[in-house]
Amino acid sequence: MTAAERALTREDFRHEIAIARTATGAAHIVPLLEEGSTDRFDWYTMPHCTGGSFRPLLTAPGGPTAAGLRVLADVADGLVTLHERGIVHRDVYQENVLLHDGRGLITDLGAARRLDTPRGPAGRGSEVHWPLEYATSYNTATPAADVFSLAVLTYRYLCADIPRHGHSRRQTAPAALRPLLAAALAPEPKDRPEMSDLRRGLHAATSTAATHRAATSTTG
Repeated sequence: MTAAERALTREDFRHEIAIARTATGAAHIVPLLEEGSTDRFDWYTMPHCTGGSFRPLLTAPGGPTAAGLRVLADVADGLVTLHERGIVHRDVYQENVLLHDGRGLITDLGAARRLDTPRGPAGRGSEVHWPLEYATSYNTATPAADVFSLAVLTYRYLCADIPRHGHSRRQTAPAALRPLLAAALAPEPKDRPEMSDLRRGLHAATSTAATHRAATSTTG
């Protein structure tokens, strides 16, 4: 890298450290343990999460489980806290959800922005988990963007499909979650529910799935 590119990369990494510091102590967010700086580079450490990422759960045999729903509810918990602290993650997807002792933790705050400061280019290319507004207003994305991205991940987990394939498998999701997922996937940010609404729905679905599993185990 050129000196200018190196300086920009270092500035971005320092931003990530600062965001991680702001998120310290929040439940279901991988915490910053230590940080430091040398003449050549900056660094910070995080705990090792033993369960890997959420990706294998998207294709796990046997379909959705209460354990997977609980992880998604954990992610919603963490995002609510980030939003309350004035931070939008902007890159919620399976690789950025880590598992530890069966619980979900959000990681990789490198793309995050503070709500009071535009960051990054105005437009970004399309990704499955990104909302449509990233094409024109990525630098000012709001918490509604995280709502959309978590809804995509939830849909993929529950319906074994990508919600923008031109057809819907939403009927395979728990009935109580279907209208909430439809709203969270709305093209317009203003039409989406709050992250706290999605959190309540995921926690309710987790409880229902756990109760059903317990009842099935008892009768079986």
